[in-house]
Amino acid sequence: MLKLKSVFLLLIVGFLAQGAFSAEEDFLGRWAITLDDPGTTFQACWLEVSRDGGQLSGNLLWRWGSVNPAKSVQISGDEIQVTMTESSNNKTYDVIYKASLQYGRLIGTVERPRQELACFWGRPALEAATDVSGTWEVAIQHGDQKRVHELTLMQKGETILGLMSLHGVVAQVKTANLEGNRLSLAFDPLRVEGHGQEMKLNLEIRGDLAEGKAQIGDTPELTATAQRQRVWGAPVNLFNGKDLNNWVPRDLAVTPKWDVQDGLMVNSPPDIDLRTREEFSDFKLHVEFKMEPGSNSGIYLRGRYEVQLLEDYGKGTESHGNGAVYSRIAPAKNASKPAGEWQTYDMTLIGRWLTVVLNGETIIDNQHLDGITGGALDSFEWMPGPLMFQGDHGRVWFRKVVVTPALD
Repeated sequence: MLKLKSVFLLLIVGFLAQGAFSAEEDFLGRWAITLDDPGTTFQACWLEVSRDGGQLSGNLLWRWGSVNPAKSVQISGDEIQVTMTESSNNKTYDVIYKASLQYGRLIGTVERPRQELACFWGRPALEAATDVSGTWEVAIQHGDQKRVHELTLMQKGETILGLMSLHGVVAQVKTANLEGNRLSLAFDPLRVEGHGQEMKLNLEIRGDLAEGKAQIGDTPELTATAQRQRVWGAPVNLFNGKDLNNWVPRDLAVTPKWDVQDGLMVNSPPDIDLRTREEFSDFKLHVEFKMEPGSNSGIYLRGRYEVQLLEDYGKGTESHGNGAVYSRIAPAKNASKPAGEWQTYDMTLIGRWLTVVLNGETIIDNQHLDGITGGALDSFEWMPGPLMFQGDHGRVWFRKVVVTPALD
């Protein structure tokens, strides 16, 4: 019996030892970081570590502001040290973020000038699993002709079933493989011109759009694109022109100064951010707003991704301008109107794929959101989240806020 106990203890020690040591590869990738007890709701951060050849590099978003590159990244055993160059009061200094990898999580500390030692933890930044369920219109280019076929897919876990109409017959999905957002389908042989031919379809799924190749039999690959025929729910009116019952402050301990004036929703800067009570996954958003001269605000989608509101009529485009995903994606064009004029946003967010239309102009066309932006409520990107309006920088008026959720 004693020998069995000894063997059992050795197994436990061996198991624990496996979790105690890490390889450099275990640190690579993007980490969703949460700052422990910061005293405010601004606690969401992220760290990205990469390696090019033998050189380590990193990017860090710390609570608010922009994503900044690391001065250096060092990994030794189960510990990582990220050095950032930061500035305050016209002084530049190095700040060192230290963390160890403990059973798949980063546990770390940082001491910044004039601040106490802060603790943080992180986990790999997950992206919600791609779901390909629904009806897709698949367009296959045959020379100068484009033929559109209907593909219906049903996904449950790793199982994908489907049917596709092609050449007047219906083909059943024989095999399906989904790796990340890459979908490979093979169909039962089709009777085309008297011969049985197998069709294959390989697509990269980008929200409700997809691109890839199709092949029938031994013929050369053909270009294929697909559009999911999304089913939308009933529109949700989040502002009725009378009260703010659908909204709460991001920090429940602080009383907001947001108000309803002449049927319009307006902040009194410096004011706290305001968020919806309801949370959303995939949705369409319609917002009508106007800004005073020099105003600066933002709309946070799922409380994590800030689409900038900035009074910048007639200026160039950059990643902090009106319609930008703050510090990440610049708008394709400046479609802003002058201060005091009503403007419209129409946005569609499916997974991490975002389209932004400002005043009828598409300025972000189904682009991927690579991480939260500064000021996010949290860094848990795989979860639903609220709509949030920034209130601290400049005055902005809203007269319509409507969310239309996507149905599964």
